[in-house]
Amino acid sequence: MDGPESAEPRAVAAVIDDYVREALRSNLSLRAEGLVLERSLAALDAARAHFLPTLAFDARYTRAEGGRQLELPVGTLLNPVYSTLNQLLVAQGRPAEFAAIQNQNFNFQREREQDTRVSLRQALYAPAIPAAVRAQRAQLEAAEFDRMAVARRLKRDLTVGYLDWLKATREVGIVEASVALLSENLRVSDSLYRNGKVTQDQVLRARAELLAVQQQLRDARNGDSQARSYVNFLLNRALDTPLEPASIEGEIGHTGHDLAALRAEALGNRPEIGQLERTIRAAESRVRVANADRRPTLSLGVDAGINDERYDFGSGRNFGTVSLLLHWQLFDGGLTAA
Repeated sequence: MDGPESAEPRAVAAVIDDYVREALRSNLSLRAEGLVLERSLAALDAARAHFLPTLAFDARYTRAEGGRQLELPVGTLLNPVYSTLNQLLVAQGRPAEFAAIQNQNFNFQREREQDTRVSLRQALYAPAIPAAVRAQRAQLEAAEFDRMAVARRLKRDLTVGYLDWLKATREVGIVEASVALLSENLRVSDSLYRNGKVTQDQVLRARAELLAVQQQLRDARNGDSQARSYVNFLLNRALDTPLEPASIEGEIGHTGHDLAALRAEALGNRPEIGQLERTIRAAESRVRVANADRRPTLSLGVDAGINDERYDFGSGRNFGTVSLLLHWQLFDGGLTAA
């Protein structure tokens, strides 16, 4: 972008446009706003995803030992019957055939068990989901307006900074010409003094004027360096990078505008206003999300899989369930209100 010194300077508007395009690509603040915009878009996608069903695969294998036992009173129920039958057999001269049996104890938990299933969940009624989508959409729009505002501020600051640099370079040129003129004035005054044509006070006055203008030159060069550094900072490049000069001859004009019309246009088009409106809308939607948590939710649940001691398929092992799941938070200790 930086042309050679001997090339004809371009128009200032063209140079500023090129610098603005470069700044929009490389400025760190604008990049940060782009990341915020991407994060808001991802949050909106995440909120929309709650409208869709979820499908999950779960598997569990368990080895258990000990725990509660279930006693089956088989002996208590059958031993009196067996005793009576044995007495009848003995009375008939036959040997007793029924031995006494013990009560049976079973572990409440299986020693080995596996549960493998595919689960489908679909929200049927969840007021918080659409409210969250509206909140994230408003937040995304606010981020878009914020990025637009940053881009406009960047363009404004870059334009003002570049024009300040042009002004500083012109000032340096004017002061350098003044230094050359006053240096020549001092040389002539000193020559006239040595030849007795003028008094010494004129030489001293010429030297004082030169020193004052030399100080102005140092200040002007500092201003030029600061203006160049600021423009390069906005462009995210080395602060001492040379800038392209531009011609402003014939580009300065005056255009009259109605102040009330300009104010109305600013209120209608400024991205900061849109950002504020979307931020308020997002806050209101988040309040609706919190209020929706007080309302019940209804969802559909479908589970299918196998359940047994081993991984086998077939009757007695395969299972499937369909459920309607109702959830209503009746009390949460004031969490929602907070």
